[in-house]
Amino acid sequence: MISCVDSVMGRIEATLQKEGLADNTVIILMGDNGYFLGERGYAGKWLMHEQSIRVPLIILDPRQPQASRGKSFSEMVLNVDVTPTILELAGVEIPERYQGESLTAFYQNRPDQWRSSIFCEHQLEGNDLLLKTECFRDGNLELYPV
Repeated sequence: MISCVDSVMGRIEATLQKEGLADNTVIILMGDNGYFLGERGYAGKWLMHEQSIRVPLIILDPRQPQASRGKSFSEMVLNVDVTPTILELAGVEIPERYQGESLTAFYQNRPDQWRSSIFCEHQLEGNDLLLKTECFRDGNLELYPV
């Protein structure tokens, strides 16, 4: 799967180069869920353990200086942070009602203030095959299934 994603990303970058758009196009690569591969005796996703809720997120912004690229952070970010990030990168005002925070705060260094805990839930109605689950995750990266 990783080599396939790498191949596709290479094709996207090559096309952007060919079309003259590579220097002004931000690429965001993220997953929507992780997968159990036998850990804890599970396969698939859905349950509130690290393997299921931790997902990849990569932002490639070619407008940033080379020295500002290639950083890796361990802070907890959420899918609700992606929309404010896209809006800010596009120069569009972020509505106050949005819950997420723009991830451009990480462009220079770690922000002084960032969330230290999150609450996750999976509450799909009308499906008896999937468990309804909730968890609280704190800054120590511990999961507490509720």
